[in-house]
Amino acid sequence: MKNASMIIIGAGSAGMSAALRAAELGLADVTVLERGHPASGSSGLSAGVYNINGTDRLNLEIRVRTRALLDIFERENGLHLARIGHLRLGRSKRHARLFEDVVAIQAELGVEPSQLLE
Repeated sequence: MKNASMIIIGAGSAGMSAALRAAELGLADVTVLERGHPASGSSGLSAGVYNINGTDRLNLEIRVRTRALLDIFERENGLHLARIGHLRLGRSKRHARLFEDVVAIQAELGVEPSQLLE
């Protein structure tokens, strides 16, 4: 650990994702410190609700890329992810326009876009 290129505190979803990405980018000697066992903190206790909806392009791109990583984890490691969906409500025409923009960006990013209901 004394010569570690990177030290990450916490072996939850964020810490392990950061370690994996650092290794993919070629960083050697990545060390992850965890006081318990992987995902024993908030990552292992949360409901794990995740969606690909956001309100701006960067937020959507991050969510879409993260979902792609979760799909890989599921496929390669036998992780079961329940796809339960969710409902987002708008109360104005401004919200409707915002949701329309989100659907268009999702389509551009190559994911099945959300559905707008009236």
